[in-house]
Amino acid sequence: MLYICGDFKTDNNNSVGNSRTKQQVPNGFIEEYNTLVKHYNTLVNEHYGRIRARIDISPAIIAPVATQPCTGKPIFVIPEVSLRNVATDGSEKVIELIFSSDFTVGYKNNINPGTATLTIQGIGKYKGEIVTTFNIIA
Repeated sequence: MLYICGDFKTDNNNSVGNSRTKQQVPNGFIEEYNTLVKHYNTLVNEHYGRIRARIDISPAIIAPVATQPCTGKPIFVIPEVSLRNVATDGSEKVIELIFSSDFTVGYKNNINPGTATLTIQGIGKYKGEIVTTFNIIA
């Protein structure tokens, strides 16, 4: 005879759980129980696997950043970032990403005249990074 004690299955009377929670299960049902548990775990893993899958932003479209005048202080530009999503039916949808919710921006050489670099990094449900530049003029 098999017993189910919480998450532990034992044979005979060697219980691993609290004797008050022990339930006797007929032999014919334990295979069905195990099959149901495996099926449930598979569904949960597939569901949460899809939720946790992060979307790569490396193919993102970045709107050109206008040339900025030099101010002697760091110039912080927040670019417009979007992703193009093509559905299985061939329809296309453009998703506008939101700064500080979907991506962050790192800056390099953004004080003096020349070429400044923006590194856009995905956060939240997005991953990866993409780099673009803009000009600073005197």
